[in-house]
Amino acid sequence: KSKVHWRIILLDCNTQELSSLSHAKNLQRAFPDRMKIYRKPGEKTNIPVTNYGISLTEPDEDILLLHDDVIIHAPYRRDWLYEMANMQKNMPQLGLITTMGNIRKSGKEYLNELSWIGSWTCYIPRSILNKIGTFDDKFPIGEDIDYSYRVQTAGLILVEMNFWFEHHQIRETPHSEQSEEIKQEGARMFRKKHNLDGIMVGRGIFHDPFLFANPLGSGSPWGNYTKEQRIELFRRHIELFAKTWQHDEYRFDVLKKFCKVYINGFGGASGLRANFMTAKTPKEALNILNG
Repeated sequence: KSKVHWRIILLDCNTQELSSLSHAKNLQRAFPDRMKIYRKPGEKTNIPVTNYGISLTEPDEDILLLHDDVIIHAPYRRDWLYEMANMQKNMPQLGLITTMGNIRKSGKEYLNELSWIGSWTCYIPRSILNKIGTFDDKFPIGEDIDYSYRVQTAGLILVEMNFWFEHHQIRETPHSEQSEEIKQEGARMFRKKHNLDGIMVGRGIFHDPFLFANPLGSGSPWGNYTKEQRIELFRRHIELFAKTWQHDEYRFDVLKKFCKVYINGFGGASGLRANFMTAKTPKEALNILNG
């Protein structure tokens, strides 16, 4: 029960789950005025289907998108749908709403650390839909990352409610059949659409020396480097520093801020870093690493 007037639009994309379809038809018979089932077979992704469902809503209706593998655990004695519907009244900068744990972070193949909400549990107020529009169905994947980005660049925020819906992801989805190449194509489309092929990197470079050495999204070998390999690469860095600045154009202390990039993630790293900080010249630093 909810104080909000609700109705369900169920989109059947030629499902093979006959028990689910039978259950949906039983619900439709129980709520004939509040539930409609529409068939939309033949689509390669769920994005055009989602937009089709949105087109079936009324101009004054908000939208709660849910996938068929989401289980709603209704909070005890709370009208959770009413809470979602009324959140915008006290939060004019509100963009999209989801449940606990469903604001994700994109990787560097899109825009590193970009917050986004998946379409499996996403509440879209009508005012946001009018302002932002529907999902971009040109994407093979990543349309929800794109939508979240468009919402945030409009000066709006993503919000998590303090209750949880369970997302099983136990069924086969369009994503299951997609190769890594198709996933990367979605990322490339996102970067091209938003002119993001040049991305500013700040302190992220202090976590991965190979950040610029590989094509975006192709992965880095840094996480698999052994202690010996990390020390050897740091040794090479120090040698290049000494060779480049032979006349003390830069003080050696400048190099110390890179120490934790290399001397990290293995046993004894903190002690070795402490010893390294006592070095006053590249030669002393190399002796410490060699020891």
